Amino acid sequence: MRELAFLLAFALSATNAFSNTFPTIAWSSHSTSVLSTGNEHVDLKSLLVNDDICEYHAVVVVDQPGLRTSDLRSLSSSSPMVKAVNSAPASLQVPYLRVGSQDTPQDIATAIAHHCGSKLISHPLGSSASIKPSTSKNHVICVDMPPLDGTATHRKATLANHENTFFSDLEKFASVFPKHLVFLSGSHSHRQRRQSNDDDTHTSLAAPSSESGILHRYQLLTPGLIISLLIVFFVLIPAMFMGISALASIQSPLRLEADKKFIQTEKKNQ
Repeated sequence: MRELAFLLAFALSATNAFSNTFPTIAWSSHSTSVLSTGNEHVDLKSLLVNDDICEYHAVVVVDQPGLRTSDLRSLSSSSPMVKAVNSAPASLQVPYLRVGSQDTPQDIATAIAHHCGSKLISHPLGSSASIKPSTSKNHVICVDMPPLDGTATHRKATLANHENTFFSDLEKFASVFPKHLVFLSGSHSHRQRRQSNDDDTHTSLAAPSSESGILHRYQLLTPGLIISLLIVFFVLIPAMFMGISALASIQSPLRLEADKKFIQTEKKNQ
């Protein structure tokens, strides 16, 4: 039982290591030291909220709720986003970035605007409203995309539509702000936030709905979980059984030896 509890704890810890993580990509129109790291343990605020980022005419912060690493990996090489990242003078790609409660795209945008004294602009995806330079030297443009949900096929088609619309908007931004940086990250969708709030408020074991199963709340088939399962089933469990067998083989000769001594003693007594 103790070994089983250890194995379960190991598997759960590996799963939790990838929970609350989102893919993050960024690219710049000019060379910069801001996007100089690809470490998944990078601190977003220390990376983006600094004096170097204040040199940009505009920082475009894109929030794509529900975005997964698999969504970005499914993009074709001809997609606008892939081309933009590959051709940019500087870029950053982090597949599993742990996002804290104060590191949402909206929080990052607010922090940059506060640090640089930038004008904070909210731009709905595909909005026809034009963006013009203000008296402020710097601008932070927040673009909120509709959430991704559903099957893989539906998500891929939805992301492609979002991508085409966003790059149409980005062309307008670039014409007004030649020196710009784009930061795109996933976040919890509204439904996920609501489920999280419900879980915090109601701790009773209510019957799950058709949309609140474990596969809807956790990304189970992550690399971390797959590796941990392989280790558990092909390393730890065989090692545990080998140890038990070794102990049994050691104890068996000792028992035989004890039985022989007992029999010899009985014969002498007779």
